[in-house]
Amino acid sequence: MVDSDLKSYTALYLKNAQEEIRSIRSLIGQGDEDIKTLHRISHTLKGQSFFMGFNDIGLKALELETYFKSLLDGGQKTELNVSGVLEEIESLLINKQEVKNNILEEFRHQDKDIQVLAYRVLLEKFNDKYADLNHNQKLVLKEFINSVDSTSKLKEFYNTKVNEIKTHLTKLNKSVTDKAIQIKINEVINILPSLSKMDKASDDNLVNLLQYYQLVEELETAIK
Repeated sequence: MVDSDLKSYTALYLKNAQEEIRSIRSLIGQGDEDIKTLHRISHTLKGQSFFMGFNDIGLKALELETYFKSLLDGGQKTELNVSGVLEEIESLLINKQEVKNNILEEFRHQDKDIQVLAYRVLLEKFNDKYADLNHNQKLVLKEFINSVDSTSKLKEFYNTKVNEIKTHLTKLNKSVTDKAIQIKINEVINILPSLSKMDKASDDNLVNLLQYYQLVEELETAIK
């Protein structure tokens, strides 16, 4: 359980960064580029990278942000091989993943008490870095810290939260007037996964909960 949950240190960052790279590629590949969106994604990737201490990726994201900003401002067009920069970022992300895996391999040989203590300290620091998480997201991280050595407790917590989110989304959906959004919310409710007796809670489940709570918060803001 510790080995799996330890990946949560950088799992959120790596997952989001890879999705942001795919989004940039997708927008550029369409031909009709949404420059504002490309600038926003690059800005977000830059901030997340520097925040996590991955300055090499942050600097590459800054190149993208500066380039798209110049296009937005309508000034002199700066030449930049966007595809080349994206490939460099992807290579750096792969290196971060490999380093994380090497640390995990060494971590497995440590005494269990040391593993749990180190996990809790590091994840607390991770939580501090993401101080802008909403209340429910912080509760999720806290539970993953406290239940790192209890598979059954963590699975029970996850399933409870999934049911709470489904109930809350159902209530919120009644206040939504846009039919298309209602359909999308119902789709989310239907695909919210619960863990079976044979499943184990993992870093992917942590990411899912954090994302679903972000969705709930955005919906609450939108319908006020």
